[in-house]
Amino acid sequence: MNVRLKRVIGLTLGILAISIMSTSGALAYLGKDGSDNNSSNSAFDLKVGKAGQSEAFNMPNAAPGDSGQYVYHLENGGSKSGNLSINIPNITNIAETIGKFADGSGDLGKSTAMAFYLDLDASGDWSQGDIGLNADGGAYSYRSALQYSTLDSYANTKWNTVTVLAAGNKLNLVALWSIPATVGNEIQGDSVSFDISFTLTQAY
Repeated sequence: MNVRLKRVIGLTLGILAISIMSTSGALAYLGKDGSDNNSSNSAFDLKVGKAGQSEAFNMPNAAPGDSGQYVYHLENGGSKSGNLSINIPNITNIAETIGKFADGSGDLGKSTAMAFYLDLDASGDWSQGDIGLNADGGAYSYRSALQYSTLDSYANTKWNTVTVLAAGNKLNLVALWSIPATVGNEIQGDSVSFDISFTLTQAY
């Protein structure tokens, strides 16, 4: 039997009034509640967030030179190990059309540098054993420096079976962002949004 469980998380990143948030809404191939159809054994239950809370955070105004990070808490609450896959299906840039510096082109996605990694030991930092995620769908082991790419370059990126999440185990997906100090006023008021989809499939 092959089973799949997917959680979809939405993000919004905006300049000046940055708000990156997600809902805890789940799309599951097994059951509407995010668990498998046999609730008595709960073989697969991919949890996103802490203590049932949705993944969300709000940030103050940001400008060139600013940076930050967000941590997605993932837990296999089921009774079976699962292969974890991650997908960013789209990047949507929204241009500011009003204001002195608005150029109508939506430049934030190509101006924001991003790096993603799996914090397997939930230590809170990039360390031995962690897995970095490239914008081309590849993965790399711990190194001294994380590899950043523009946010736009992550569109339609899939990391298939990037690790096995054992039953009862937790890990973090860490998303780091940076707006280089060299970026100009063209990003003022622009925003960019994207979804992250987490899929847990049966591990054989």
